[in-house]
Amino acid sequence: MAYNGKKITVVVNGTFLTGFRDGDVYNYEEGEDRFTRYEGVDGVIDYSERAGNPCTLTIGLKNNSPSNSFLDELYQNREQLSITIKDVNDNGKTISATDAVIMKRPDEAKGKEIGENEWTFDCPDHSVTYN
Repeated sequence: MAYNGKKITVVVNGTFLTGFRDGDVYNYEEGEDRFTRYEGVDGVIDYSERAGNPCTLTIGLKNNSPSNSFLDELYQNREQLSITIKDVNDNGKTISATDAVIMKRPDEAKGKEIGENEWTFDCPDHSVTYN
């Protein structure tokens, strides 16, 4: 099947975001390597596993999206929030995080073209499930 952007929903603190930009709706990046490799002088290799499960989520909106004011209010109030991204396309996944924060306001430019805003969320812990 072909990819369909309408099959992706983003929910922040129970509110569905709307007005996504053209192109990527979201970007998901794990925060750290899961394992750290340690090699002793004798060549024995051990691994330690990180305790947390952080990630960074970036959401792309058109700069005239009504969701920008909602996210800006959360940012101004310094709120921790929950975010769920559900992609029901073939090979889609659901990404969920709690206690996330918005790192900064998007850079902004105004002109004759409708611009794009990128909202970056730092998530100290998250889960991923595949559809």
